[in-house]
Amino acid sequence: MIINYSIRDLISFTGVIPKLSELWASLTDQLCLWCICRHLGITNISFYKQSCQDAVAELRSSYSELKHVEHKSCDKEVCGGCYGVLTTHFTDNDFLTKIVEEVERRKIEYEHFCCSIALPSTSVVRDYTYLLLCADICPGVYSYLPLENIPTVKDIWKWMCGARLERRFGKKFALTHMDILLNFQHAELDRESNKLEESFRDHFKKRKGQSTDKFTHSSIVRALTSVSREKLRTLLTYPPHRLREMCRLQSMVVTHNPVYVAGRYNKYSRELSQSPWFIDGERKGLDTSVSELLSQLLLEYTQAKSQNFTSSGREDIDVQMLGSGRPFTIQLLEPERVLSPDVLSDIERKINQMDPLLVRVSDLTLISREEADKLKDLEAEKRKTYTAVCVSDGDLSQGELDILCEHRDMVIDQLTPIRVLHRRALATRQRTVHWMKAKLQCNSSRIFDLEIETQGGTYIKEFVHSDFGRTVPNLCTLLSNRQIDIISLDVLSVHVEWPPAPDNS
Repeated sequence: MIINYSIRDLISFTGVIPKLSELWASLTDQLCLWCICRHLGITNISFYKQSCQDAVAELRSSYSELKHVEHKSCDKEVCGGCYGVLTTHFTDNDFLTKIVEEVERRKIEYEHFCCSIALPSTSVVRDYTYLLLCADICPGVYSYLPLENIPTVKDIWKWMCGARLERRFGKKFALTHMDILLNFQHAELDRESNKLEESFRDHFKKRKGQSTDKFTHSSIVRALTSVSREKLRTLLTYPPHRLREMCRLQSMVVTHNPVYVAGRYNKYSRELSQSPWFIDGERKGLDTSVSELLSQLLLEYTQAKSQNFTSSGREDIDVQMLGSGRPFTIQLLEPERVLSPDVLSDIERKINQMDPLLVRVSDLTLISREEADKLKDLEAEKRKTYTAVCVSDGDLSQGELDILCEHRDMVIDQLTPIRVLHRRALATRQRTVHWMKAKLQCNSSRIFDLEIETQGGTYIKEFVHSDFGRTVPNLCTLLSNRQIDIISLDVLSVHVEWPPAPDNS
């Protein structure tokens, strides 16, 4: 597969000289200059930053077969490839001024910005039909060329306007912070979806309860690539017909992309849930939660619309989270203000002053979406260390407890605990107990402290008291079938390298 190619690359690769003049004549009947050039495989970004006249002059000087081509205005006719998106109507300075004015009206703080172009999902069909047209004229070049090798309308618009918007905003064009969504619609393209559905019925069956558009880019590409190109010519409107009107800008939406804050938290209360907990409309525990305490100041400062809290596992409401704390991320949706390392440091200090008997937070830092996604990926690999206070129904000796040290990397089977059956499927899950040790408390022959390290996802309470035999083996069977119960449980450590170290440079 040729990833970045030009006509010269294709000639060298295929050994076939494309019929450039014939190809140009066929495409120029329906496409604007920029869409012709993207179907010719021109991927030089600077090429699309020049005027139509300069672009044609460069083509004439670069390719002998095109030295007699006439200048084609980008606005002469409705373009069947970009539907008008690449014409001066949506790329000139007046249009860019409208974008700048909308951003200024929103008063969003940002350090970088990006533009997203939303086209009707069926627009990819027309790109395929023009690829078929090119293959008919130059089969040696285009017959096996995948569509993804041709720059998209979205790519070209960003190449044409990105640098100019950078100068207008005085900010860098990058895939972070503020997003300017330009949503284009075209009635004729919407009607083409009916023919697409008729030709590929099995690919576009909307599932019961499905709320999203069944004509997604990926579903259309799967349908188009499921048959041969010869078959496509009979299923699609081919050759492509001329469009009668250009697209319209349905909406311009300026939003700040989600911001992700990572850190670790400690929980010191046995009445504080990790997230708001309600049963039959009644709140359990305290009138706040870990997620609310950690996100409150972040929401206030950034003026975000809402937040999503994610952590590496969760502790029960009556369990403390000690040691270095539990890794977490907070996703702030549509924030109006930008967070900086100094601001995060100040927010961290204020959170720790709010109620130090409930929670403490550490290592607050900004991370990317990709880094935030890694937290869930680490779930299967993590280990956790706990400390528990346990009680036996009969006297124990320290020698009996020392036997527990001999069990290392012990695999146990845990049937879904009774206490979580209302929210978890009934299944037997294998977990590993890596090591454990126990010590009798002073002046007691029945109460002992247990320290244990297990695979993430192990139900510790059930391992201790067996959950009516649903966890096997368990502490009861390991201690000569005594009845063991748990008085209290704390998490000492969640062994995950998280979050990334704050960048204070």
